[in-house]
Amino acid sequence: MLQHLSIQNFILIDHLEVGFEAGFSSITGETGAGKSIFVGALSMLLGRRAEVSMIKSGASRSVIEGVFTALPEAVELYLKQNDLWEDDGVCILRRELPRTGRSRCFINDSPVTLSDLAQVGVQLIDVHSQHQNLALARKQFHLELLDRMLEDPTLLQSYATSYATFTSLVKEQEELLQQKRHIEELYDYNLYRYEELRDAQLVAGEEEVLHDTELFLQHAEEIKYELYQANERLSSAEGSIVDQLNVVLDRLEKRASLFPEMGEQLERLGVCIEDLRDLSADFARFSDRVDTDPEVLHRATDRLDFLNDLFRKYNVNTTAQLLALRDEFYEKVQTRETLDESLAILSEKCEAAEQALIRQGAQLSEARHKAARQVSEKLTADLRLLEMPHATVDFLITPSESPMASGCDRVSLLFGANGKTDLRSVEEVASGGEIARLMLSIKAMLATWDNLPTILFDEIDTGVSGRVADRMGKVLRSMGGHLQVFAITHLPQIAARSAVQMFISKQYDEETDTARTDLRELSPEERTEEIARLISGNVITPASLAAAQELLQNND
Repeated sequence: MLQHLSIQNFILIDHLEVGFEAGFSSITGETGAGKSIFVGALSMLLGRRAEVSMIKSGASRSVIEGVFTALPEAVELYLKQNDLWEDDGVCILRRELPRTGRSRCFINDSPVTLSDLAQVGVQLIDVHSQHQNLALARKQFHLELLDRMLEDPTLLQSYATSYATFTSLVKEQEELLQQKRHIEELYDYNLYRYEELRDAQLVAGEEEVLHDTELFLQHAEEIKYELYQANERLSSAEGSIVDQLNVVLDRLEKRASLFPEMGEQLERLGVCIEDLRDLSADFARFSDRVDTDPEVLHRATDRLDFLNDLFRKYNVNTTAQLLALRDEFYEKVQTRETLDESLAILSEKCEAAEQALIRQGAQLSEARHKAARQVSEKLTADLRLLEMPHATVDFLITPSESPMASGCDRVSLLFGANGKTDLRSVEEVASGGEIARLMLSIKAMLATWDNLPTILFDEIDTGVSGRVADRMGKVLRSMGGHLQVFAITHLPQIAARSAVQMFISKQYDEETDTARTDLRELSPEERTEEIARLISGNVITPASLAAAQELLQNND
């Protein structure tokens, strides 16, 4: 429950320190006194978007702090898991809004994110403002209402998990189908390119070999002639170099006995002659091996031309790059067959996931029908306590065409002020007063079901008066028996039913030309006067005072 609230420099509030009691507390005050400011301050603790305009004029920052006790188990667990727990069992939420910079959030004096603050705050207090009555017009709210009342909430969680799995598989299947369509569009083209490069019988680096071969063959006649000439001049022709050297060797050997010192040189000359004979023989063999067939040159030139055409066509420079492209095209061609296999497997998975989702959807639908009967009976009974003796509430649950994120059902909340024969969708038929009573019944039911510690109703009584207001007051007082209830009201019947009545007022300082809002608990005498004011207006009469006293005394 909310035990204490501190507000500093928030809109018209300079500094406010106020404590609260358990049970039902009403909050009254003149129009424009600042009731919306109080609601706004609490909303800030629930993570509402902050604006610099909320800071009181002249102040550097605004600070709102709420002290909560008797915490729900879920909040205790969250605080312990996130090292925010205090041994005294108190949870202090604080929001600081500086005029410059970003707002700061704290839980038990530890800085947290706005998301953390909101996650805890929403489990501590529910602020129901007038515009939330419009939620009754949304089909999504009708569905959420039923799902909040499910006996086994894990059904919804399990369905959500299965739906996420199914949609993920469907998305994967769609992506593969799109990929296959793209591959199909290019399949013939890729197949043609692959076969062209495959049939080319490419060899990595062959263009370099062919280039060298072409250059050699272009000069083969010259090479063959020079090799022949070298053989002739060295040893084959008359008067060749070898013959001449033999003559030199023969003549010197005849004189060797006269000049023995040249013996070594003669041996070397003999070796040279033998080497030249070997060289001459090599040149002769080379000359015989040189192929001057023009057909060989033609084939090499044609192959090079063919390769150069491929290089230009595929915008590459080497056969190695062409081979890489060939392999790439092959993979693309083969991918179609691989995709077909993958799609077949994925299709089976999708079908299995869809069947599992439909089964879980059926279980969830059955649970919703059961919850619908219980909720309808509860709300119908509560509305009849609120001076609607013939009111009837029911749910229309119809199957959806296909599984949705929320399940396999479309849900509509039905309302009839004059019995079952008058049932229609609530947004079509309910008046303002009927919506107020229906929403009060819904909130009372949800607060009990969710074990919510505190709830604030901002003028839940709009559109009602008289006996209906008195009945609403009794409902709020009854709710106060098991949770903390605040009701901002303008009706004396509701205010008189509260255990504590608080008063919001606005004072205007003529000297400083500023206004300030204050909130305080009324004494018994002040409370009688305030209820009398609610009855008769600003002019309090003896009759209104007597009526106020009667309302306060008739509080059983």
